[in-house]
Amino acid sequence: MSWSPDRSAVLVVTRSGRQFVANVNGQITDITGQAAGQTANWITGGLPTGAQAVDSGAGGGTTSDFIPGGVIENSRYIAGQQLRVAREALNIRNEPNLSTSTVIGTAVFEEYVAILAGPVSADNVEWWRVQLASGLQGWIAGQIDGFNTLAP
Repeated sequence: MSWSPDRSAVLVVTRSGRQFVANVNGQITDITGQAAGQTANWITGGLPTGAQAVDSGAGGGTTSDFIPGGVIENSRYIAGQQLRVAREALNIRNEPNLSTSTVIGTAVFEEYVAILAGPVSADNVEWWRVQLASGLQGWIAGQIDGFNTLAP
């Protein structure tokens, strides 16, 4: 079982392999044989409610590159989780990408951030939307040079 990124439905796969979409409004649809995999847009083929396309630096956003309205279930972090910056300084950007975003602030070593949304994959980087104690919100890289940027 897994939630859609916008939390409007659940994909249920039975032991026999049958697949169902159960919407929060109570509607259940048998999609056995129709689902090509568990992707962000497995229900409608479009972006989840509250999400927007993100420019991956390769000619524009696609339905596989989206900004979730919150933290995607089963990600390595959870919504509201407080983590410390594990680098000397970490740029905070207005968008989750390197090619078109602007640095809007910096988080310093040992400073706490709260996870708001993510992950988003763009420019070969895993991005997380965070909030600092000052109230500044923006996007940070989850790893730099193979090392995690955040720690418990």
